[in-house]
Amino acid sequence: MSKADQYLQSIISKHRKETGANLQAYQTARKFMPTLRGWAGETLIDITFAGSYAKGTGVEGSTDIDLLILLDAHTCDGMKDLYENLYSYLDSKLIGPIQRNLSIGVNHSGIFMDILLARRLISNSGMHDLYCNIHKTSIKTNTILHNEIIGGSGFTEEIQAIKIWRNVNRVIFPSFYLELTILDVLANRKKRNLSDNILEIFLYLEDIFVKKQVCDPVNLHNIISDELTIQEKLDIATLARRTQLAANWEDMIW
Repeated sequence: MSKADQYLQSIISKHRKETGANLQAYQTARKFMPTLRGWAGETLIDITFAGSYAKGTGVEGSTDIDLLILLDAHTCDGMKDLYENLYSYLDSKLIGPIQRNLSIGVNHSGIFMDILLARRLISNSGMHDLYCNIHKTSIKTNTILHNEIIGGSGFTEEIQAIKIWRNVNRVIFPSFYLELTILDVLANRKKRNLSDNILEIFLYLEDIFVKKQVCDPVNLHNIISDELTIQEKLDIATLARRTQLAANWEDMIW
């Protein structure tokens, strides 16, 4: 293994969020699930782990754990009403919820969790409506399949390295958009060493990223790249260009 790869793996290990049943975040989320079941009642299909925790791509600087509430297709209320009802329910429990783009954030026993709300579609049991609070609408997608695609890609270390780079530079780059971008760069390449792959990602971010349309792999009508403005994309490209001018890896990711 090269010195560059050794350094990068040490940085990833430093910032990586671990997963597993022995972790406080996991145990706290399990204890919190009955509260969510109490709200969902008979409409509940399941409560599952989601987001970077389920994909194995988590790093410091994000929520500790994400949970997905999946409701039955025959749940009567609209998704906006369900989201607001869940928010009011959590607020009544003195949990102090925070409305986010695709979730409701809570701090339970010192663990920060994002609660995503979805309703299964009748036409396709694998697909579901996921509520998007910022646009006050629903997105047809499959977050469970997202976990499999990204978590099983073989590029979790590259994803974590770029998330660390994003966080230390305080640039806006939504995690799902970031993950799909990295798969777009690397998926058709032969597996190479970590440092070479990350350099390839920086080149892509500088030269191609701004104009590249990125879609949800399970619903091409969901344009994930629309989550950022042109200026926000240009900020990422500029940072990637500046990063490549660094004399050593210690000045690129730390």
